[in-house]
Amino acid sequence: MSQHLLSLLLENLQDYALFAMDKRGLVTSWTPGVQRLLGYGQSEFIGIDASLIFTHQDRTKGAPEAEMEKAIRSGRAEDIRWHRRKDGTVFWANGQLIALREDDGELVGFAKILRDDTGRRKMEDDLRDTRERLQSALDVGGIGTWRWDIPNDAVTADANLARFFGVPLEDAVGGPLEHYTNSIHPDDLPRVFDSINESIANDISFSEDYRLVQKDGSILWVEARGRIEQDINGRPLQLNGVVLDITERKATESAMRESEE
Repeated sequence: MSQHLLSLLLENLQDYALFAMDKRGLVTSWTPGVQRLLGYGQSEFIGIDASLIFTHQDRTKGAPEAEMEKAIRSGRAEDIRWHRRKDGTVFWANGQLIALREDDGELVGFAKILRDDTGRRKMEDDLRDTRERLQSALDVGGIGTWRWDIPNDAVTADANLARFFGVPLEDAVGGPLEHYTNSIHPDDLPRVFDSINESIANDISFSEDYRLVQKDGSILWVEARGRIEQDINGRPLQLNGVVLDITERKATESAMRESEE
């Protein structure tokens, strides 16, 4: 590639900041992306210590030095962290630090390439927050969720569902349905199986109230609801649903019936 074409490429890397450093970490080159992303002009950027784009917390922890050491050992080091612009604002960076060597292996410096990934980081944070709030609501409401991969007989359960059925949390992902049905009261089990099979055969919703026998012998009443997902050929793929703890409701109903007798 000619020097002219290389210059055009670097100038048109709109979303990336690319620059080189010497072995001490002092900046030796600049591209227009540096100004767009970091806010530094060419004359003020060349010669500065590249660690200045790290946050104060990361500099205190020695992150710039650790990154350079890893690049020296492995050839490159991921740079996925908060970085600081000239004006003090921060952005979530996604990039790499690459060790530059002569043909004989001698280290001559480093190249760093960065892009602003703040938007994706915010989406991930928002999704995590939504999941946490949903899990809090499920915990308060006594609700467990599950997904049964029918062809592979693999159940994925959340912590609440695993607790309801007495399944260790470490076994709650990928275990067979039998791990869960073992806890269903023997008098309720045939009815539950019939309802599941009917849902699969007719592509209808699954809904049943039944009892779970706890490890201490006590009874937990639950209400289970689910829906079949099929592939494009109509074959059942998954049964997804929720289980609600309705023990208190059943106790109240029983007490009301007794008072009416």
